[in-house]
Parts: sequence; structure tokens; C-alpha cells
Amino acid sequence: ASLLVLRLADRARYRKEKRGFEQELLVSQRRQSQLEKEQEFQSGFLRQYPSLCEKLTSRLTMRELPLTILEILERVFEPSLALVVFVRKSADAEGQSRPRFYVVATSPREAPVKPGTEIPIGQGEIGFVIEAQRPMNHEDLLRESTSVSWGRRMREDPLSGLRLDLAAPLLFADEVLGAIAVSGIGRRSALARDVIRLIAQTAALTYYNVAAYRQMKRTAEHDRLTNILNKASITRQLSHEIVEAEQRKTEVSV
Repeated sequence: ASLLVLRLADRARYRKEKRGFEQELLVSQRRQSQLEKEQEFQSGFLRQYPSLCEKLTSRLTMRELPLTILEILERVFEPSLALVVFVRKSADAEGQSRPRFYVVATSPREAPVKPGTEIPIGQGEIGFVIEAQRPMNHEDLLRESTSVSWGRRMREDPLSGLRLDLAAPLLFADEVLGAIAVSGIGRRSALARDVIRLIAQTAALTYYNVAAYRQMKRTAEHDRLTNILNKASITRQLSHEIVEAEQRKTEVSV
């Protein structure tokens, strides 16, 4: 009888050890799978980054830039929703320039967030990211929403019902030029926040260069005193109109 009890005890101990080993093996396999996904994400981004930079540093217009940023966000994170926010400066009642932020592009086009939606500074998740001037993931935003100072303003969200996974401001020389955000990402990584920050930094530099070039071109083409086209610009435009008229066999006059 004592031998039988010992055998039963050994068998019970063996089963317990087997279950423990199987659980450890399962945990190890999950960690290995996560590590492989992490390495795949990192190596994939590093392979793509030179071409992404090339896209952003090519001669883009301000109209093309947000669409290019959306394409990059889609390739890197595979989100169900991505959006780009740009700043627009307008004068207030006292004539001072005030920055206001608007959604300028979304993917997909039928997304619940529409271009033209204003993002008040400090309100909602994106508004908070713009005011805080730092990239955040969902855990960061969730933690900040529980604080007394930010909780109420983050709940006053013009994009209510939208759960952001990542968001980052477009910063250039301590000036916020906009923000980017993604939701429902298909490719996750512990470095995702650093990756979207890198994308945002590159996009901010491109935004600044495009805006500076547009301003320089306008300055070169317009008279500073009257703000109308200067002689060189008028001559160039007139030459274009004359060629068009000759090709279409129509009249042109000034």
C-alpha cells in the first residue's frame, strides 16, 4: 500500500512538473514569436527608411506633402486609420497671428475623421500631443487622461470615439507645424513610438522647406510695396499666355 501511495505521489508530481514545463515552453514560444516580429518590424523599417526619406525630400508641393506622409504611415504601421494635421496661422481680433490646427488628410478617405476638422490645442488626444510637444502611444495617452490637470481637456475631444495607438507632433526649431497619428495599427513594436517620432521629424523638416520655398518664390515674383506681380513675373506669364493663344488660335490682350 505504501508503495502504491509513493507511485501515485510520483505520478502526481510528474504531471505537475510536466504542466509547469509545458507552460514555460508556451511562454518561451510566445516570447520568441514576439522577438521575431520585433526584429521583422525593425529590419523592415530600416530597409524602407532611405526610400521614405527620398520621398519626403523630393520636390513636393504643400498639397502633395500630407498624402506622401499618409503613404509612409500606411507602409510602416499598416493602420486602419491615419491622419495628418497641419498648422494654419490666422490673425485674431487684436491682429496677432495665432496658430490653429486642422486635419488636412486622412486614410482611408471614408474615415470618420474629415479633412477640415479643427484640433484645438490641448483638447483631445492630438491636441494634447501638440501642446505637450512629444510623441505618445496609447498607454501614454491613457495615463495622462487620468491626471487631474489633463483629464478633462483630453476628454473634450473633437475626434471623440477614436482610439489612437500613436501620435507625434511635427516639430521644427521648437515650433509645432502639425501632427501625425495612427489608429488600429497592424504592425506593432516596442520601438513604434520612436519610429513615428523619426517620421514626424523628417516630415517637419520637409514641411518647413516647402513653406520656405513657397515664401521665397512669392517674394521673388511679387513687388514688396504693392504686392502685385513684378516685371519678370508678368513678362513670363504674358509669354505663356501668348504661346497658349497662338496654339489655340485665339486672341489675347492686356
